[in-house]
Amino acid sequence: MDDFNRDSAYPDHPEPEWESAPPVGDSHLLIALFPDPAVQAAIEAHRKDWLWPEGHYFP
Repeated sequence: MDDFNRDSAYPDHPEPEWESAPPVGDSHLLIALFPDPAVQAAIEAHRKDWLWPEGHYFP
């Protein structure tokens, strides 16, 4: 294993099990986008036209 993934900072820790079992239950993938300020402004302008049921709001 190379030093990028594991270095001498943890000499007493055992090597991880790379062949571990898959996670139990639902898995989720989050993808984040970071638009430039002009695109952010366009999204905000569009969002202001959305209608929300009473008592609800944009998070």
